[in-house]
Amino acid sequence: ALVPRGYFHALKLRIASKRLGLLSYIRRGAVVVGYPGQALVMSKTNAPCRALSVLGDMHQPHPLGRNDPVSARVYLGSPVHHRTIEEQHHVGILLNGSHARTIDLLREGDTLEINLPDQARKLPPCEIDVPRLYWDRDVAVFNKPAGMPVHQSGGHIFGTLASVYATLCEKEGNSGTFRAVNRIDKDTTGAVVVARHQIAAGKLWKAVTKRYVAVVSGVPQPPEGLIDLPLEREIPLEMKRVVSPDGERAVTEYKVLATAPDKSCALVGFILHTGRTHQIRAHMAHMGWPLLGDTKYCTPESLKKNRALKLQQQVLCAWRLRFTGILEGSPLFYLNGQEFTAKKLPDDWVK
Repeated sequence: ALVPRGYFHALKLRIASKRLGLLSYIRRGAVVVGYPGQALVMSKTNAPCRALSVLGDMHQPHPLGRNDPVSARVYLGSPVHHRTIEEQHHVGILLNGSHARTIDLLREGDTLEINLPDQARKLPPCEIDVPRLYWDRDVAVFNKPAGMPVHQSGGHIFGTLASVYATLCEKEGNSGTFRAVNRIDKDTTGAVVVARHQIAAGKLWKAVTKRYVAVVSGVPQPPEGLIDLPLEREIPLEMKRVVSPDGERAVTEYKVLATAPDKSCALVGFILHTGRTHQIRAHMAHMGWPLLGDTKYCTPESLKKNRALKLQQQVLCAWRLRFTGILEGSPLFYLNGQEFTAKKLPDDWVK
């Protein structure tokens, strides 16, 4: 199995097939699943450079608890080109414990080890103390403050969450490759999950459910519902989204949690069934309940409230997340069902 170097010390692939060239396997993609002591049989796939199908050995417990051989396709979070492996063959490919070339043939009973290189991109150091809700060798969960970009971009070089993570990893002596599982806007606060290696990135893809809370101008009516309206860019290459029949489907579930005594604003909870850019902000503005503090999706009335309350960012928080749908037998199954909450809402939310 392809695993980060040193991640599992006994996770190997025992070849149980006819003589086949190693290079042909690598060119088809990357095997990203394996179980200690279990033989896997590789087969071709229609997804080159992403994954290979695997069949469980009937002589070992099947990872999915099945009594029959079932093909289980597992993907990396991003494609791995065969040259990435080939360039590392002096240290990355071992055949029966010895260095192997990509042209070497595999025979029944051989043990093949492939270590994925994990070369972190060099980022500017950042010593900002971002609260950590969880941290282990597989995953990190940060409570990101408002005003901090998740990723580096042309307009935001310094002070990113990616730099914070890379700095923490460097202090541990580990690779600081930043793989955000969920992303939130620069001015949105709350929980952000970071996969600490490629296995985790693949396993956690679509395995995190998120709940948001926000303060909106006015009180939504009805107090709970489902907004199913497509979104697209208002202007090509610009960030702002608008409801349009030509846009991508966007589905937002909402529920009013509390209202101000004068009905001027409300605390609303959200579940996103799709992940469009600015989805909550664009949907609520379209419905007539823009988020307080939001200067991009505001009305004249909400803008007056923003100035009166001296709000600098949209009052939106990725409040709670939960790991779901991780299959039993996965090395990350221990995370299944775990829930993490941004324990304290920002101080400027208190009215």
